[in-house]
Amino acid sequence: RADAPMFVYGVNHTEYTGQAIISAASCATNGLAPLAKVLHDTFGIKRGLMTTIHAATASQLTVDGTSKKDWRGGRSVFENIIPSSTGAAKAVGKVIPA
Repeated sequence: RADAPMFVYGVNHTEYTGQAIISAASCATNGLAPLAKVLHDTFGIKRGLMTTIHAATASQLTVDGTSKKDWRGGRSVFENIIPSSTGAAKAVGKVIPA
C-alpha cells in the first residue's frame, strides 16, 4: 500500500507500534538513510542530492530501444551504467523527518 508506514532499521524502527502492514523501504533507501541520519543528527541536513546506479532491473531493456519514461531508460542495461530516477530521495525524507 502506498500509505503504509515506512521503516528503516537503525533510523526509525523504534517508531513501529505493531501495524499490520508496513514498508521496509527500498534497497537505495536502506543504504542511504542510516548515513543520512548520522549526518543529520550530528550536523543537520537542510537539503540533499543523491543519485543511484543499480544492477539490471525487470523494467530495463537488455538491448537499446525506446523508453516511455525517459531516454536513459532506453539504453541497454548490460552495456551502460546510466543514472536513473529513484524514489529513494523522497523515502529518506519520510524516514528522517525534518
